[in-house]
Amino acid sequence: MSKIVKVMYNADTLETTITVDGEPFDTSRISGREIADWAYPFMMRKIKWNGFYDEIVEALGGEKKFSLVFEGAEEALAELQEAWEDAPVTIVKEEAKPSVVITYDEDELITEITIDGEPFDTSRISGKEIEDWMYPFMMRKVKWDGIFEEMAKVVGSQEYTIQFSGSNAAMNELMEECPETVAIQKSKGNASKRAGAVNSFKEEEREAFELIRKYIKPDFEDYNASDFVGEKKGNTEDSFDLAVMNLLNSYSSPS
Repeated sequence: MSKIVKVMYNADTLETTITVDGEPFDTSRISGREIADWAYPFMMRKIKWNGFYDEIVEALGGEKKFSLVFEGAEEALAELQEAWEDAPVTIVKEEAKPSVVITYDEDELITEITIDGEPFDTSRISGKEIEDWMYPFMMRKVKWDGIFEEMAKVVGSQEYTIQFSGSNAAMNELMEECPETVAIQKSKGNASKRAGAVNSFKEEEREAFELIRKYIKPDFEDYNASDFVGEKKGNTEDSFDLAVMNLLNSYSSPS
C-alpha cells in the first residue's frame, strides 16, 4: 500500500501544512508562498527547494509512488498535478469535514451557530462573551462543555472546520484555544457587510468615511469606539468601522 501524503493549502492566507506518512513535514521554506511557486523548484538567497514532488520523494526515503490527500481549491491541486506531470501520484478524495459556522457580535453579545447548515441551539450561551463560552461552565442547571467539545459532540468527530464571522480579536481568542484537529477560517461576511454599508452612502458620505478612516484610524489607539457609539466594547477594527458608520448615519439622519 502506498504511503499517504496530506497537504492543506489556504490560498487566502498562503498557509501550507504537510504531513508525510503521518509525520509533520517542515514547510518553513515555502511559508507565505503561493502554490504556483512551491509546486516547482526554486533557489532564492540561501533557500533551496526541489519542487513539491521531489521534496516528498526525498522525505519518503526515495519512494516515488505515494497517495495524496489534498485540502484546498481545485485550481491549486491542478497546479500541483501540472508540476509533477506523469509522476506515480494517486489523488485520494477525502470526505469533507463537518462545517461549523459561528457568527459572533461582541457588541450585542449575540452568537449564532450552524452545523452543516442546520441551526444549533445557543440559548445556553445567550448574552455571554466569547471568553465565557469558549470554556466549559456550569451555572445553576445550565451545563456547557466549551465550544469545541460541544461542536464535537454534535458532529460526532473531533475533526471539523469552523468558519468564524466576528472581529479579529475574537477570532484570535478562539484560535489560541483551538485543538489541532479543528481548522478555523475567517469568514468574509463581515468585510462584505461593511463594504455594502459604505457603498450605500451618498458620494459625500463616502468621501467623509474615507477621510475619517484616513486621518483618525492611524492613531486609533488613542480613541475608543465608545466616543462614537456611546458604549465601550474594545478597540477592534470592526467596532471602529461600525462606529464611523454610525457617526455618518447620525449626521445624515433628520433632526
